Amino acid sequence: MNEHRFNNASTPDKIDAAIYELAAAEFHLRAVLKRVRKNE
Repeated sequence: MNEHRFNNASTPDKIDAAIYELAAAEFHLRAVLKRVRKNE
């Protein structure tokens, strides 16, 4: 969904927001993966 929003961003502000959301999603994913690996 975030990539879709980025691909369809039409203004600089929307592009910046999409980049921010993608970065936040990546950090969240890294945190979840780290927690999962720690519990293995």
